[in-house]
Amino acid sequence: MTDKQKDNLFKALGSRAYDRALAFANSVVGAPRRLTSLIQKAQRKAVDRLKQAGQVAFGETNTSLRLLQAYAEGRYKGIAAENVVLLVAALAYFLAPIDAIPDFFFALGITDDIALLTWTFNKLNDELKRFKVWEAQAQKGDQNSVIDVTDYKSND
Repeated sequence: MTDKQKDNLFKALGSRAYDRALAFANSVVGAPRRLTSLIQKAQRKAVDRLKQAGQVAFGETNTSLRLLQAYAEGRYKGIAAENVVLLVAALAYFLAPIDAIPDFFFALGITDDIALLTWTFNKLNDELKRFKVWEAQAQKGDQNSVIDVTDYKSND
């Protein structure tokens, strides 16, 4: 992570916008409909902003959105609740038009969002790997079944 990316991350993590995003995340985690609504909004913005900007975070954002959708539907139970909160908070921050660097500054406005998303994905790397294993297993079998992979150990 470059010094500029670190600066943007620290701005994001230390902002009132991120504090609000965490509070929102805590209220959404137990409400599947609200979580699904957030996922849909994040999907639209990810396509519009991240893919358009050619960001690496786009792929992990999609993985995270699929994870949260499976969690909201009760199909995926292999993630700790505090990590769901971190993912939702990062997405809520990403969706907020006014945060540490407001989004109306297109070139700059997304830099803090990307820094926060990247930090979150790095922090939850093992969780995302476990989900990808679960997702691959679910695609081979009954996709609607509940599979709990809390005993899965990463080989990394």
